[in-house]
Amino acid sequence: MFSPDGQSIAFFSNVDRAVKKIAVSGGAAVTICPVDVGTFGRMNWDASGIVFNQTGRGIMRVSANGGQPEALVSVKTAS
Repeated sequence: MFSPDGQSIAFFSNVDRAVKKIAVSGGAAVTICPVDVGTFGRMNWDASGIVFNQTGRGIMRVSANGGQPEALVSVKTAS
């Protein structure tokens, strides 16, 4: 998915289990955050950061500059 300014692309790496970004002009991919639990889902990138869903955790948001994802919507686990 493209950044809001169209200069970068964010993607999920199955190999590294992480959200990464790379400049459209090329270069090395940069890790935004690890994705350690569940199945990774869709992503959206806007001015507030990168939002994605993760099975077992809910809807998460992380800064496009990297960091620890914050839960926007949590899911309850089965009892």
